[in-house]
Amino acid sequence: MKIEEALNNLKHAIESERLAHAYIVVGSPREEGRCLVEQVLSLVFCSAKKKPCGDCRGCLDVREHTHPDIMWVEPQMKSRKISIDQIRDLQKQVFQTSYSGGWKACVLVGADRIGDQAANAFLKTLEEPPKRCIFFLLTDSPQFLLPTVVSRCQAINVASGLLNLPSDLRDKVVDILTHSSAVVSGKRSVITAFGVGERLAGLLGEIKDGIEKEEYQIAEEGSLDEDDDTLDARVSSRYREIRSAIIHALLLWHRDVLMLVCGTDKGLVFRKEAYDCLAKKAEGLTVRAALRNIQTVEEMNRQLERNMPDKTVLDFGFSRLN
Repeated sequence: MKIEEALNNLKHAIESERLAHAYIVVGSPREEGRCLVEQVLSLVFCSAKKKPCGDCRGCLDVREHTHPDIMWVEPQMKSRKISIDQIRDLQKQVFQTSYSGGWKACVLVGADRIGDQAANAFLKTLEEPPKRCIFFLLTDSPQFLLPTVVSRCQAINVASGLLNLPSDLRDKVVDILTHSSAVVSGKRSVITAFGVGERLAGLLGEIKDGIEKEEYQIAEEGSLDEDDDTLDARVSSRYREIRSAIIHALLLWHRDVLMLVCGTDKGLVFRKEAYDCLAKKAEGLTVRAALRNIQTVEEMNRQLERNMPDKTVLDFGFSRLN
């Protein structure tokens, strides 16, 4: 679903007073997901007749994440988990009277990072939510949310299905994917497969170094008094999002190959610009082998989420791809 369509649906829900108390927004927590939530909150907290005006105090506070009736919760520590203490603090605040006398809102950024104990505590709030309070759970990995949490929320999927990366970085990723297809379609060996994994691991290393440099530069130039744990957590969060987008691109790549192996039409291929490369990779590949490739990429993603070393996961994973 496009952001505009989702926003229009939520606008009608606001006008008809049919807002759900909780939404799972599937998309990048720092890209389309956050964009949608900020626009919805501007509609809710704008004080002008024509909403959102973009200029009133409410709109400005939403944009700057300083509105007293909106709580933004995201992983803060190196564990990259939303802690039970954060949820308890959230619970205290959502049951307090609104500063503006209207709505209150809570946004969980990277909601899939909520720990088990915290998730169970948060579930109680969803089961008995405070009046005039709306919850947004932003995640690009909804499969990691507790089913009991999911069942108490409405889902909105605004994931673009594209890499949320700068064009130069996206081109590098596509080049690696193209090379990986050439390797497995030609004279495949463990050495060449490791080479592809090493290239991708090297690119990820460059990305992480760039994020660290940028975040620490911002911290030095800014006035925020943040400790190293908070900065490290922000670096880790941004890096994981980009890594997740790259693995998602790899998954889509092998999904396209499977579609071609099954004889699907070119129009259903996601990366149409790489059709020739994908078609060549699909030649001589069985449906079982194509499915096994997808399962391998999914297993790589699970291993990365468990904090296994990137290079180890990628080297071994690419060595298993057909």
